[in-house]
Amino acid sequence: MTMETATTIDRTPPEAAGWEALFTTQKVVHSDPEIVSGTPVFVGTRVPVDNLFDYLEGGDSLDEFLDQFPSVSRDQAIAALEIAREALLHAAYARSDR
Repeated sequence: MTMETATTIDRTPPEAAGWEALFTTQKVVHSDPEIVSGTPVFVGTRVPVDNLFDYLEGGDSLDEFLDQFPSVSRDQAIAALEIAREALLHAAYARSDR
């Protein structure tokens, strides 16, 4: 995402925003029953997306995560964080509009 895109918040409710299409077009995360029993993983890897959040939650840096999981690109990790950020902000705006 560009800086302009990253700082612009779309207040469209998540269910109307096409989140599934965003995941597909970003080529960031997918789930396949044949890969880690369907756990969402970074595309092209067997690394669960939850690992990224677990590392960050545990106080590790993005670089530490990437060092431990070299099959995940920096772009994929950042895109996953941006998708999570947007989803969180959409949910917050959806609640505040009620």
